[in-house]
Amino acid sequence: MILSNILTGKCPKCGKGNVFQDSILKYNLGKMNAECSECKLSFSKEPGFYWGAMFVSYGLAVIEIILCYLFYISFINNQMGNNFLWMIVAVILFLAPFNFKLSRIIWLYIFPK
Repeated sequence: MILSNILTGKCPKCGKGNVFQDSILKYNLGKMNAECSECKLSFSKEPGFYWGAMFVSYGLAVIEIILCYLFYISFINNQMGNNFLWMIVAVILFLAPFNFKLSRIIWLYIFPK
């Protein structure tokens, strides 16, 4: 239940309202709603609240790098090289908008009140 709410970008309190105006899967940085449309939970906790989401985003990027490493070693090449580095850069840049949205939603779920 919680995991599906995080992945769909729902409110941590009621699970019905959307955190972002657009879908979490839409490829843009998106704009956060000021509050939940259902339960009126404020998503703007305090100035600098979402600085902690950078650590969550870093963790997501590390997981993505590990998955790229496993994919690269298993299916492409057993030796590390420049191709691996460029693959990592491309994946991280491509997934940056998703990481941005997902890290903010996870941070909201860590500190819902």
